[in-house]
Amino acid sequence: MIYVSKNRIKKLKTFSNNNYGIQILNDIRWAEKNDPEFKQAREKILQSNKYKKERTDRSIRRTRKNIQDILNANLDDKSYFVTLTFAENLQDYKIANSKFHYFMRIKNKNIKYLAVKEHQQRGAIHYHLIIFDIEKEKLQKLIDSWTYGIIKHYKKITDPYSWSIANYLTKYFTKEKNQLVKAGYRIFTKSTNLQKPLIISGGIVDKILAKYNYDVDLVEYDWLQHDYIIESKPTYDLAVGISI
Repeated sequence: MIYVSKNRIKKLKTFSNNNYGIQILNDIRWAEKNDPEFKQAREKILQSNKYKKERTDRSIRRTRKNIQDILNANLDDKSYFVTLTFAENLQDYKIANSKFHYFMRIKNKNIKYLAVKEHQQRGAIHYHLIIFDIEKEKLQKLIDSWTYGIIKHYKKITDPYSWSIANYLTKYFTKEKNQLVKAGYRIFTKSTNLQKPLIISGGIVDKILAKYNYDVDLVEYDWLQHDYIIESKPTYDLAVGISI
C-alpha cells in the first residue's frame, strides 16, 4: 500500500494474515469463562499500575501518530502555531471547551485547525493550535477575537518535520508532568474541513505496476492524478478502486 499526503508519500509495510494472536485471545477468553481463578488473577494483572501505564503509553503513541498524519496532509506555507490561554485559572473542562468551540465554530467559522489541550503547571487549561491555510490578515482577525484571555504567542511554522511538531504538542502527556487531559475528554480536536491522508490499496498499486511493466518509482509517482473509489475511514481515506 502507498501513503499519500500533501507533504509525504511512502510505502507502507504489509503483513500476511496471522491467526496466532487471535488464537491466543480466544484461549484467554475461554479460560476466563471457564476458570474463575484464572479470571481473578488476570483481572488483578489488568488492574495493576504497570498495565495502566502501558495502556496510557499506547494511547499517547496513537495520538502522536494521528496528529502526525493530520500534519502531513495539511501543513503548508500558510500554517501557524498559536497558544490560547484563559485570563482566570480555568480548570473546568466543560466551560473551557464551550468557550473554545464558540471561538472556533462561531467566531472563526471555516478555519482549518488542529487543537491540543494541555494543563499549565498551575492547573489551568490552555490550547495549542495549528492553523492551516490562512492569510496573515485573517490570522490577525482570529487572534483579536480571542476575548477570554491572552494569545501567549503565535508564529509561522517553518519546521518541515511533522513528527517533531507532533512530539512537541504531546510532550506533556505523562503522569510525571501531571498535565494529562482529564479522563473522558479528548486530548485533541480538529476541524471537519481538513484533508485526510490517502492510502492506496495494494490492488491499485499492482495495477499501476502492471501498467508500466513494473518500471515505475512508486514514491515519485503522481498518485493524485487519478480518480479513485474511496472508502472513508476515521483518520484516512482508503482508495479501493481506480479506472486505468
